[in-house]
Amino acid sequence: EKKELDPSKPFFDQFRELAYSIPVGNLRDDGSNVNCIGVDMITSQDCYMFFGGYGNKRNLYSSISYESEDSCLITNAKQIKHSYMINACLELHNCRYCFQNGQLMNCTFSFACGNLENCYGTCDQSHKKYLFWNEQLSKEEWEKRVNEIDLSDRAVWEREVAKFHKMVSEESYWPQDFRVEPLEDWSGEYLLSSTRVHDSYWVGDGLDLFSLE
Repeated sequence: EKKELDPSKPFFDQFRELAYSIPVGNLRDDGSNVNCIGVDMITSQDCYMFFGGYGNKRNLYSSISYESEDSCLITNAKQIKHSYMINACLELHNCRYCFQNGQLMNCTFSFACGNLENCYGTCDQSHKKYLFWNEQLSKEEWEKRVNEIDLSDRAVWEREVAKFHKMVSEESYWPQDFRVEPLEDWSGEYLLSSTRVHDSYWVGDGLDLFSLE
């Protein structure tokens, strides 16, 4: 049914009403998926509780991922393999609790890093191996220290997560316009609860937005 624009009413309220009136498939499944439970997937296989993406295999509880395999709790990611708790990353293999990274292998607790291998607890690092909480170690010493940490122990896991969060907040380099408090008429990166935001990157809970990535 054709709807005419009513200039006396807000445009976006009418646009929302129009969008909701158009029927869509409840799972947005185009028929290319095999043995999957989720929504809005394409050419994926053996995925459970997966929302948004294509070319995924054997992933659990994840959303917006592309060409990823054998992983759990991944979001906004591409080509993630054998990894756990990953966000905003590209090309990771056998990694845990990493976000905003690219090209990592065998890394745990990593933020804003690229091209690392066999590292534990890193931020703002690139093209390195055997870092332990940003300290350079030998292969033997790194393996010894990492093997002493049992992340299967819940108390140990929570302790290491807290240590990682502290390192990220205190030691990492943050963008000049990074803010966590509510803002108005702003442009920047990683903005929360902001109004009238433009030309910005990663905005959460915003209102009146223009030109975002």
